[in-house]
Amino acid sequence: MFFYQSWFDPISQSMEIAQINFDKKTFTYKKTDQGLELKSDVYLPNSIQPDHEYPVVVHFHGGGFIFGDRDTQNTELANDLVNENWIYITFDYRLCPEVKINELWSDCEDHWKWVITELPKLLNIKIDETNMGALGGSAGGHLSLLSGNKLHPRPRAIVSFFPVVSVDSDFWNRSTKENTPPEKLDSEETYKNLVQPKPISGVRVSLYPPFEGVFPRATIMTYLVQEGLYIKTLFGLDRHNPDDLQKLLQWNPAHNISKEYPPVILLHGDKDPYVPITDSEEMVKSLRKNGVEHQFVVAPEYGHGFFDKKGEEGYEKYIDPARLWLKKYLKNNK
Repeated sequence: MFFYQSWFDPISQSMEIAQINFDKKTFTYKKTDQGLELKSDVYLPNSIQPDHEYPVVVHFHGGGFIFGDRDTQNTELANDLVNENWIYITFDYRLCPEVKINELWSDCEDHWKWVITELPKLLNIKIDETNMGALGGSAGGHLSLLSGNKLHPRPRAIVSFFPVVSVDSDFWNRSTKENTPPEKLDSEETYKNLVQPKPISGVRVSLYPPFEGVFPRATIMTYLVQEGLYIKTLFGLDRHNPDDLQKLLQWNPAHNISKEYPPVILLHGDKDPYVPITDSEEMVKSLRKNGVEHQFVVAPEYGHGFFDKKGEEGYEKYIDPARLWLKKYLKNNK
């Protein structure tokens, strides 16, 4: 059975924050044609000043493009980012397979534009569109990397934790059926019953009983992976079709790097069973080839998720580097 572990853990992380120094406001940034309201949570410094110009960090949540929501994040890191006098933002997007990846990505684009054009008016502040960072893990890591060539203006810096990259690879297009015991196979009927008739967003990720949200929706993912239909279903493209392959490559961040790509830090556990470290390695190879400033942090013995809290060595090594990387490139307007 597939078990998704997110480093963005709202339960365990939020319990042990010494001091919460942000004010959170929730807005609807988009209403779809089907009437679905997509929300954005904006974390503000307590002492926000009218007409002041703030750096912004946008977080793309993970969940295999199938589940997850704007609350699945590391609250301690959010607190640290706001303490830099930055605005930290998380948002929901429509989930697959109820929509395809291009529709999901259109929500990301619309949210980016909303942050630049509408949020300043709502908060009576200024936002420098050239002073924004992008951050995400897993599927959100993929989206954060896409932001470097698909969003305009581009983010000034990117943080990507154990990202999905090589969507055209054998790993993401293979069937695991032959290596799965029959009693552990998911049925097509169960899969079809879980897929909703209309687009949805905001499926809560919980790592503790009763596992609300992820289970049983994670079965959608396990079934698609089992049948070798994960990419074909979510992206609407068949890697074995030459025309589709060329279109699929446009969704591989490593395939679309130019010298204008923003500085990026990648962090990946070398024992990750769900997103292979080779995905990050492919990205690093392309960044190096194109002369893009980057850093690659390998977490020995870590799997798919960093659960360390402040005060622990792992936080300093594998979570706080996100803040330090962004601080290196975002202009500080304190």
